[in-house]
Parts: sequence; structure tokens; C-alpha cells
Amino acid sequence: MRTACLVAALALAGLTGPGSAQAAPATPPAPVAPPATDAAAPDAAALDAALQRAAGWLVARQAADGAWYSETYGAFKDGWSLTPVVLLALMYVPRDAALDPVWRRGAAFLAGAVEVTGGTGRVRPAPVGYSYPTESLALSATVLSMPPAAPHRAARDALIAELRARQLGPAGGFPPDDPNTGGWGYGQGRVVRPAGGLPPDDPRGANLAATLLAVGALRFAGATPNDPALRAARDFIVRCQNFGGDSRFADGGFFFSPTGDVTNKAGAAGRDANGRLRFRSYGSMTADGFRALRHLPGPDDGPRLAAAVAWLHRHFDPKQAAGDYATDRVLQRDAVYFYQTWSLSHALMASSGPVIETPRGPVAWGPALAGALLARQHPDGHFRNPATDLREDDPLLATAFAVAALGVVRFHSSGRLSASISMEP
Repeated sequence: MRTACLVAALALAGLTGPGSAQAAPATPPAPVAPPATDAAAPDAAALDAALQRAAGWLVARQAADGAWYSETYGAFKDGWSLTPVVLLALMYVPRDAALDPVWRRGAAFLAGAVEVTGGTGRVRPAPVGYSYPTESLALSATVLSMPPAAPHRAARDALIAELRARQLGPAGGFPPDDPNTGGWGYGQGRVVRPAGGLPPDDPRGANLAATLLAVGALRFAGATPNDPALRAARDFIVRCQNFGGDSRFADGGFFFSPTGDVTNKAGAAGRDANGRLRFRSYGSMTADGFRALRHLPGPDDGPRLAAAVAWLHRHFDPKQAAGDYATDRVLQRDAVYFYQTWSLSHALMASSGPVIETPRGPVAWGPALAGALLARQHPDGHFRNPATDLREDDPLLATAFAVAALGVVRFHSSGRLSASISMEP
């Protein structure tokens, strides 16, 4: 039971396909020679110990009400922003019965966002007005979809209903040709399209990161790829890929949003033959884009998925965020490191064998990524990014991302698939 449920959790993250222990790669990886031994690569015992230290550090910071509250940023002091991120990360550490009550208290806190009466739920006004509503709704629904959270299914369903209502589409006046249609953004409420459309870089506009989380939450709650909301989401996702058309920009990678120069962390790439502003592909979004599209593939999406995987292989660098960042965006590259390792580990697990071919030769990506991450771990177990732009200097956030990435590497390297918590309801 535990193994089957963890496989389901990894499926949400983009690791496995429904009903299978591991899905076939989107495209078979090219044969490569054995990589050179990496002396910095951790062995299994070191990886387990690192995960246990990080988990202990996180558990020690759980509040009495079950939530995690930032000591770094006011925006993360709401409880709803960090708690689901931490709970999902804790599922990737070695089995520890002491985590069972920790996890259940956190899930109960998240379920408190919903008022349940007679078996049906209504999302309370406060949580959806908090700092990161789309992420909080999507990740909380994901947590409450797990078997140990079965008593909270009515709360989960209410969160999913609210998440669906926040998708940008016809109900909010977004026509099919609006670049935001089908995606989710960072709006504080249900977004209504203003006359003339949303301006560039408007936080209410759709973006790939928020859309990935929403798609995952809906899929894990039982939605199929043929669900109308997910078909619309796929159309938005492919708008965020540099694929086809002007060959100067068609490198197969993904970017954050089709409408924002500032919000696309790597910056603009220039204008294509039609005069349209194009954006640079970068690592975190290419991993996100591959994972999102893999949930919702169209009949002709094999080449798109293969192009994204090829981009990730060409740009693999375990020590920094990948991509050809504009010279004035170097700080943005540094600031997204832990998020990228989290998403990249999931994308490579789903798409690639243990060794990938890079411009620098064959690389065993799992040990390379783990070695780079563990070099950043503090003695007490936590992780922290010195770059502040994306708030990864909050150790709760950075540690949660790092734990999930290391857990993926642990499974990938050893095949040891075990849930850290009891999967019984």
C-alpha cells in the first residue's frame, strides 16, 4: 500500500505514469560512455543522513497548530505558503514513524482553510487572500489528496473547485486568442479581464510555474487530460515553449510567460521575423514546462517533449541555474537555484536514464546534482540561498526544495521507493 501510494505521489511530481512504477522516457536517451567517477558524489548512507538532518531541522520548526511560519519574510508568515511545500518535501525522506503525527497535524492545518458542512466544503475568505493563493490552493489540495489525508477529502474538493474558478478563461472574459487563456497566475482573486487585456508583467497574468502546480493538483485529484480545464491549460503551456517558427529562437526550452519581459527571469531574446518579442529559455521553466506538458500531451507533442529534454541535457549544470541569462539577470540566475534543482530532478527522472550526454561529456546527473546540493547544506541540516530575489534565502523554502530534489536522486540512484510516512488513512 505504501509503495503504491508513493508511486502516485511521484506521478504527480512528473516522475511516473499512472499505473506504472516508472514511465518510459519521452524520448530514449542516446547511448553514452560511462561517466568518470565523481569523487564528490555522496554514497547512499551519506544521502540518507543528509535527508534525515534536513527533515529533523524542518520538523523542529513546526508550530503547535501544525503549520510552518517564516522567520524571514512577512509574506511567508501566513502558514499557507510554506506548510504544503514542507509537507510534500517530507514525503521524500527515509521512513520515520515519528513523521506520521507531524504530517497529519500539517494536513489538518491546511484543511482548516475550508469550512465543511454536511460533507461539502467552502473555502474560507482569509486563506485565498494570502500571499501566494494559487500555490497555496494547488499544493494544499495536493497534500489533501494523499491517502493519510483521506478524512479531509471534502476540504480538498473545495480547494480544487476554487482553483478551477481561478483559471483564466471565458468565465473571466479571456477570449481564446488571449495569451493568458488557459493558465493560472498570481492574482489574489478570480481575475476578470480588463478592456484591452492585462498589461505585460501583470502578476494576475498566467505563468508556467503556477500553471504546473494547478495542473498537478487537478490531475492528482482525479482529473483526466481530457478535462476541459486541462485541455485549455495545455494550450497555454505550449505558448511558453520556444518551439517551431523562427529557428533563431526555437531551441526547445520554456520560459515563464508569453507576456512578460521582467517576469521571464532570463530576459528577452529579441524579436522574431514577425516582430514578436521572444524570450530566452531557462532551466527552471524548461523543467516545469516538460513536467506540465507530460501530464497533458497532445497527439503531436512527442517532438515538443523531446526538444525540452534535449535542452535540459545540453544545459545541465548542477552548480547553477541553467540558461543563457541576459547580463543584467545574473542575480536572477543565482536566486532560482533551489527551485530549479527541485523541478529539474523530477524532469530528468521522468525523461532520462542515469547518464545523460552533455556538451562536457557523459554525466551521471543524480550523483552530480546531489553532490552540488550537499555542498550547500549547513551542519544543522538546513539549506539557504544567499541570493534574495526569489526568497530562497528563507531556509524553510530552500530546505524543502532541496529535500525533495535529494529524495528524487535517492530513488533514482538506488531504486529505494519507500514512503516516509504511513500511507494509511
